[in-house]
Amino acid sequence: MEWEWPVIIYLWAAGVGGGAYFVTFLAHRLSGGNYYNAKRVA
Repeated sequence: MEWEWPVIIYLWAAGVGGGAYFVTFLAHRLSGGNYYNAKRVA
């Protein structure tokens, strides 16, 4: 396939972004809401 690597890189970047957002969500939830502004940055 000619476009195999661009798709892999795109999916990897989406996974990194999604993981960062999920970690921010967990930090906000588990801290009792102390990290509200971090969610806006993510």
